[in-house]
Amino acid sequence: MASFYIRAFCTSDKVPPLRHVLEYLRSRGHPFHLSPDSGYIPPDSPNWDDVILESKEDVGPITLHCSRDDGTEESLFFEEIREFLYLIGRPGLNMTKRRVIKHLKMCKVIFASKLPPDTHAEGRKRGVQYDVIRYLASKASGLVQVDGEGFYQDEKLLLKM
Repeated sequence: MASFYIRAFCTSDKVPPLRHVLEYLRSRGHPFHLSPDSGYIPPDSPNWDDVILESKEDVGPITLHCSRDDGTEESLFFEEIREFLYLIGRPGLNMTKRRVIKHLKMCKVIFASKLPPDTHAEGRKRGVQYDVIRYLASKASGLVQVDGEGFYQDEKLLLKM
């Protein structure tokens, strides 16, 4: 089965510390914690890249990846930006495309989470992943992108892809 991702393309370089992400999840009724497989990450540090969040509930783990603009054209960060600029294509007179392209070109951080192949059967898990990515987007001036759907600002679909 194909892999599907949800991403937040953010124009701010302010990455929320994991403590804030976990507190947000708890406030939404999802008692997640940092997996020991993630290694030690200071809870108040914004310097995290790949983490696994686990829950005692009947919800599988959530993997989160944070890619930053490190100035190198070969990085995963720039690879993702180039891929989406290519997929969007030339905007012509389409103001929505122009807006999304401008946002991507100003991007400083990308948060991503892989959705399970049977996402629709696990609606609750999908909801938690959407919540996490939307939270990160709200804290770092981001647009949310969902594979097979498009780019969102808040709950509004801006550009279908």
